Amino acid sequence: MRSWQTQLEPNLRFEQDNKMHRYYLHLVDRERIWEDRDGFDFPHPESARNEALRSARELWQDALTLGRDLSDHVFMIVDTEGKLHASVPFCEVLRAAEDELYGMERLAA
Repeated sequence: MRSWQTQLEPNLRFEQDNKMHRYYLHLVDRERIWEDRDGFDFPHPESARNEALRSARELWQDALTLGRDLSDHVFMIVDTEGKLHASVPFCEVLRAAEDELYGMERLAA
């Protein structure tokens, strides 16, 4: 289990009703909160977490190109009632990407 997976809240479970649910990916750092006012529709919180992981990787790519550090950023995944379902720390996303990269390099060697 990757360390970022331990950040998941107990509410992270699959919905059995096959409906789409609205989740908001709020971006938080030490100084600010950028609220996701539109949100996204997903069948369950796990899909919202996967989107947060993908988005964090994209933001890291841009930030590293510009020499910026996003290690204090976190996506907070909440539902329409404001209930926290998961948090995705950017520092853990970067570590997971590095592990994958170095793992592939070890395999190629």
